[in-house]
Amino acid sequence: MPGKYTYKDGVLKVDCLNCIYGSSVEDFPECMSEIINYLIAVKDAKSIVLSKEREYEYNFEQTQMLLEIAKLYEKITRDLKLFSQKNLVIEKCDRCVSKRMDFLQNTILGKLKTDPVGAYVLLVRRIRHTKVLGERTKGICKECYKHYLNNSLILLKELLEETTLIKKSL
Repeated sequence: MPGKYTYKDGVLKVDCLNCIYGSSVEDFPECMSEIINYLIAVKDAKSIVLSKEREYEYNFEQTQMLLEIAKLYEKITRDLKLFSQKNLVIEKCDRCVSKRMDFLQNTILGKLKTDPVGAYVLLVRRIRHTKVLGERTKGICKECYKHYLNNSLILLKELLEETTLIKKSL
């Protein structure tokens, strides 16, 4: 993991000398995750410098893309309504809660900090899969799939699509 960080005059500087990984957010998911954590802590960085054998600087635009992901992660984790049982299933149907919660925690909470584009791709696949399951079922399960799509998955997809990183990857 990246080492200690300092923050001064809008520059987030991370000492990666003792890190077992490299000093690149795009090549090392662990590095990406730690940088997102640091950005959540400092809130308004203008640039990021990762120091190892050399210094690698992420300019204002790149830093802002990462800062958007950090702010989104913080928003999602603080606004737990997206992860509440009432948004995952309808009242009379609760057998799918744990499976849906596991997906959201592993994909959104786990992967968003390490690979935001990968998390988005998995979310889009889950939306397609859930739509197909909803079309193939009847009764209360059909309602439940529709509820899950509209109250959780599609909302998360829309939030991700508002970020510059996801827009540029589409």
